Amino acid sequence: MKFLEHKAKEIFARYGIPIPRGILASRPEDIVDPPLPCMVKAQVLVGGRGKAGGIRRAETLDEARRVASEILGMDIYGYRVKQVYLEERLDIAKELYLGLTIDRSAREPVLMATAMGGMEVEQVPQEKLFMEHVPAILGIQPYILRSLRTKLELSKETGDQVASIARRAYELFRKEDAELVEINPLVVTPDGQVIAGDAKLVID
Repeated sequence: MKFLEHKAKEIFARYGIPIPRGILASRPEDIVDPPLPCMVKAQVLVGGRGKAGGIRRAETLDEARRVASEILGMDIYGYRVKQVYLEERLDIAKELYLGLTIDRSAREPVLMATAMGGMEVEQVPQEKLFMEHVPAILGIQPYILRSLRTKLELSKETGDQVASIARRAYELFRKEDAELVEINPLVVTPDGQVIAGDAKLVID
């Protein structure tokens, strides 16, 4: 089962993964108190929303309603937009990628990360991609997190936050019997906060 972004983020928040503030709307007139300035994001189960015009900026309430009215009803790669998520716009200093999935051949979870957030992970050069199997019984061990911090060249403060998010993502992955947990981008703000800018969640 795939989850829309707003629902995936709701589940992320239950596990302590930091997310931006946001509200869901099905009609422009339902938008009363969005976090401004915001991003208006089409809620569809397909990637590439931004390129298709399904993610746009808004500075004011009137603009948020107007943009929402233009996105609602759009066809994005065969999916009709029925809801939009109006989300606090993040200041971005750096974009990371963090993901967990199952390596079918090894029958173990695998943790993936890169400092080249925003790109599809398949497009990231192999030498820029961190991949490490996670022993199902032991979970994410300290040596894995040290290697992750080194590979992504993170400061101690940022590295500690990313490590915490990785552990929480793995807890979600295990307890919810997930096939995929993906945060892309995992945003580092100018003041050093690390927040899930997007969320993908697929549960068996």
